[in-house]
Amino acid sequence: MTGWAIAGSAPQTISPRNTQNKRRMDLKVKWVGVKAAGLAQQMVGMFIPEISWHSWFGRLGKARLRINRTNCYTDDPVYTTRRRETPNMRSIVSTSVMALMLTLLSWGAMAQTPLITEAESQAPNLQVPATRAITRGPGISLLSPTEVTGKSFAFKMNFEPRGGAKIDPASIKFEYLKQPLVDLTARFKTGLSGNQLELPQASVPAGTHPIRVTVRDSEGREGKTIIHLNAK
Repeated sequence: MTGWAIAGSAPQTISPRNTQNKRRMDLKVKWVGVKAAGLAQQMVGMFIPEISWHSWFGRLGKARLRINRTNCYTDDPVYTTRRRETPNMRSIVSTSVMALMLTLLSWGAMAQTPLITEAESQAPNLQVPATRAITRGPGISLLSPTEVTGKSFAFKMNFEPRGGAKIDPASIKFEYLKQPLVDLTARFKTGLSGNQLELPQASVPAGTHPIRVTVRDSEGREGKTIIHLNAK
C-alpha cells in the first residue's frame, strides 16, 4: 500500500466537472477584476488625463490598460471603454478665429478714410466760376461742419430727390478742384448708403479743400454744389 491514508475516511476524488466549474469561477472573478480596474482608471483619467500605465491581471487579463487625452481602453475590444471627451481643440480655435475676424471687421468699419493725399493738396486750385442757376435737380445737403480737424473728422451728406424722382447712385461724383482735376468719388462712396453718405472717420491734410459734388436723379436732372473743407 502506497501513499498516506486517513483512518476511517474514504479517499477523496475531484471530478473533471468540478475542476471545470472551479476554473470558470476563477475566470469570472478575474474578469470582474479587470472590469473594475478599467473603470477605476477611467475615472482617474477624467481628472489626470496625462497618466499612462500598464496593468496585467492574471492569465485572462494580459490587458494593457492605458489612459490618454482621448481614450481609456485595453488591447482587448471586450474591455474597451471611452471616457468623457475633453473640449475639441478645433472648435476652440475656430471660435477664436471667428471672434478675431469680427473684431477686425468692426475695426475696419471705424478705420480712417483718407480723402485727399498730401501731394494732391499741394497742387494749385482750379478756378471754377460760381453759378446760381435755378434747377429742379436733386438737392445736396452737407450735414457735418466744414471746419474740421484734418486728422480725424466725421463727414455726412444727404442727397434729396425732388418731384417723386429717385437718386441715381451711379451718377454721384466727387471732384477735388485742383489742376489737374482729381476724382475722389471712389474714396467718398465707401460711406454711401441709400440717399445718405456718412464717413465716421475721414482725414485730409491741413488747409482748405474745394470739392465739387454732382448728382442726377432718375429723370436725368442734375444737381451740384461746391463745399470747402477747412482742415486744421
